[in-house]
Amino acid sequence: MNSIKKIFRKKALKKISVTKLLISLLVASLLVWFIFDYVEAKKQVRILSGSDTQQETYEEEALSIISEVKKLIVLPEERVPEVATIQNAQALSSQQPFFNDAKDGDVLLIYQDRAIIFRPSESILVNVGPVYAEGEDGDVTQDDEIKNQNENSQE
Repeated sequence: MNSIKKIFRKKALKKISVTKLLISLLVASLLVWFIFDYVEAKKQVRILSGSDTQQETYEEEALSIISEVKKLIVLPEERVPEVATIQNAQALSSQQPFFNDAKDGDVLLIYQDRAIIFRPSESILVNVGPVYAEGEDGDVTQDDEIKNQNENSQE
């Protein structure tokens, strides 16, 4: 009878040992996977947070927007516009009527002589208008180049 109990105890101990081993392997595997995932995430953060990468990403996005706008309107080839995403359209529209139809997420392209509001979600031009510069005396005047273009077109 004692020998039968010993056999059952050995089998029970083997089952417990195998179960403990499997659980240990599972925990170790998960730990290795989490560490690997963490290291990869840190690499991505380091890459994306670099100023060179941010500048490259900004330039790629700007060029993509410009190419979309070029499908809708003729743009100057020799100039690269300033590109900005509208974040508070309501505040802008209260300051300038040019932004009345703008929505958050629209993109503003500013050339020397004109500004363009583009809505990427619908691939439409929301508004196009001239750019005015403030003179030294505080008066709002058109840029010298625009003045020359207007004078030439009136002749």
